[in-house]
Amino acid sequence: MRKRLLLIVILTLTCLVLIIANWPWRWVLIHGGSASKEANYMLSGVVPPTPDEFIDYAIYTTKECAVFSSHDSPEKAIAYCPNGSPVDTSEIGGSLKHIFGAWYFAEVQ
Repeated sequence: MRKRLLLIVILTLTCLVLIIANWPWRWVLIHGGSASKEANYMLSGVVPPTPDEFIDYAIYTTKECAVFSSHDSPEKAIAYCPNGSPVDTSEIGGSLKHIFGAWYFAEVQ
């Protein structure tokens, strides 16, 4: 019984470390809640003042997505697309890889 419990704990911790070590997952875990609120405002046409949490990000919208790109690493972007991945991703600058839910990762070219 103890061996089984220890195995489950080790596997769970390993999975969490792998998820947190991956930049897109880590970004969504840390910023996802407030970023989705900000994205929904922007996609509805309302542009509120930028929260302090996103002061170091370039945030823009396309027809279907809100895109968050860090000034430090503009080649990476996180896109919030509530209606699924758009057919045309040229405005984002690269192909989208699904993270989970409405979140996508783009390596901007």
